[in-house]
Amino acid sequence: MAGSKWISKGRAHQYYSPLYQASAVDDDDLNPEEYGLPSKLLSDTSLHTVPPRNLLRGSMSSFIFKLWVFLLGLGCTKVFQENSSRNTPSTYVVSNEPKEISYRITRGLDIVVSHYSEDLESLNAFMSGLESIPKLNDLKPNLIIYTKNNASDISKIKDMAGASEVIVLPNEGREAATYFHHIIQRWDDLANHTLFIQADPHTPDRALGRLRSYFEPGRTGMLDLGFRDLRTCNCLDCIDAFGWADEARLIPDLMAKAHHVQCDKDTKVSISYKGQFIVSAKRTRSVQKSLYESLNSKLVGDHRIILGGDEDRLDAPVLGYTLERAWNVLFQCADQTGVRDMCPGLTLTSGAFLPDFRKPQPEDCGCLDT
Repeated sequence: MAGSKWISKGRAHQYYSPLYQASAVDDDDLNPEEYGLPSKLLSDTSLHTVPPRNLLRGSMSSFIFKLWVFLLGLGCTKVFQENSSRNTPSTYVVSNEPKEISYRITRGLDIVVSHYSEDLESLNAFMSGLESIPKLNDLKPNLIIYTKNNASDISKIKDMAGASEVIVLPNEGREAATYFHHIIQRWDDLANHTLFIQADPHTPDRALGRLRSYFEPGRTGMLDLGFRDLRTCNCLDCIDAFGWADEARLIPDLMAKAHHVQCDKDTKVSISYKGQFIVSAKRTRSVQKSLYESLNSKLVGDHRIILGGDEDRLDAPVLGYTLERAWNVLFQCADQTGVRDMCPGLTLTSGAFLPDFRKPQPEDCGCLDT
């Protein structure tokens, strides 16, 4: 139902999102005495006893039993998540009805790359992987590179990457300004889908895997290719575990203008990272062009929002971190109910220990136009 708030279908997934990344520890760095063990107990072997064989056997049986219970619990959780995700009514997705395109689309897929000085090896590997996916290669991907390095050899970049165009832009606004430039300047010439990505893609194998499993040319509206925060955030007070906060209050503003939702204290939104995603022309144009122009002006133009004092520069605006997290909101894909739980890389059970029990569905990892 339009205007509804994001409501979690279950709490099980909350237990599978560790707050801290474990790090490897060298055994040589561990000093048992620091943990309260007297040195006498460490050196006196007479105090060490060997447990009876039947005790060892019992301990092993107990461990195996507990392990099976744990794995069974994970399996039940995964089935529950799959069922709740698959049965989530599409009406729970708050989105504008994508508009019909008023121009004749001439390209199936544009790849828009934000480049500065990155080596093109990673991009070429990503493009090779993309072309190995039949449903993407059939769209005849058209590579457009926007570079912000005035010293770049345009002809060399074009030849090395096999790009149809290489365009020099001012070194302002990072990737967000690049994406806005493309959308605004090509408003009436957008490809049916546009894949926005940086020259050195983040976790390219995972991004290609998502495209392979979840992208459907005739249905996909927006598919995020970065990692996402399963915990979501409060729309009116959005923060994350990396120290970022929505100081500009951009999230509630975009929820109102893109989702037509007035946030309150209970409204939850999902946020994205790394600025890599694929979006349809229909969904891009389902909001007014003036919204993109306004956001670009706040980022690098006359209405620029400065948040970081002297550290907030045109080539590295602090507002860019907010926009990185707001693409889902802008493209009306911020508050799906169950699908987040099934997107690979967000839960412990997403391929880590247990296999998928059904074929991937496009709605598991993105938002659909149809």
